[in-house]
Amino acid sequence: MDQPSEKPRKAVRKVTYHHWVLFPFVLIMRMWMGTLRVKADPETRLRLRGPGVYVFWHNRLFIIPEVRRRFIRKERIWGLISASRDGAWTEALLRLFGIGAVRGSSNYRGAQAVKELIRVVRGGGSIGVAPDGSTGPRYVVKPGAAFVAKSCRMPVILVNADFERAWRLNSWDRFFVPKPFSRVHVRCARFEDWDALGTQDVDSAARMIQERMLAIQEEDPLHSVDEPDGA
Repeated sequence: MDQPSEKPRKAVRKVTYHHWVLFPFVLIMRMWMGTLRVKADPETRLRLRGPGVYVFWHNRLFIIPEVRRRFIRKERIWGLISASRDGAWTEALLRLFGIGAVRGSSNYRGAQAVKELIRVVRGGGSIGVAPDGSTGPRYVVKPGAAFVAKSCRMPVILVNADFERAWRLNSWDRFFVPKPFSRVHVRCARFEDWDALGTQDVDSAARMIQERMLAIQEEDPLHSVDEPDGA
């Protein structure tokens, strides 16, 4: 994948054997996702164009590589990945799908990760953020994600995917794994109102992003009731 002109620093944990271990799994995932009937209306396709900060819920991560392949393939995208030991596996998986990685979390290396994300954006790349990851609460936008969006001053593209049929894992976010040959609806909203976002504190900006994300989710015809944790 092309690198932005101002390259982020090396990840916390180098990817070595992870690629080789995950490669067969990625082949299976590609075949699996190839069976899905992924649909996006013309307005959504238009909103998915161009560089920006792509925001999506953590439990939709399974479908994000396929959304990128079908609708955002011309963009250079980097994801924010946990700096934990498990994050090395996620980094390797994303790289096999053509997505770069910046390592960091609220507990470790967070400030450095934000700086690297901003360098990616200034170098012409886009970034992807799961604002409720990596440990939840589910559907609650963390202030750090809002800070990244405010700092980058690029279009914020809120992406949602809902599934006709899917398994739900017994994880903190009730992770979605769409069943083969099922329908997937992709919807998104896009806003660039930096006057409204920039004048708010980080917590208020996080609530704004959260409200808009949940509104997109509720509008989808395939949506099932799935409230935020603590709601």
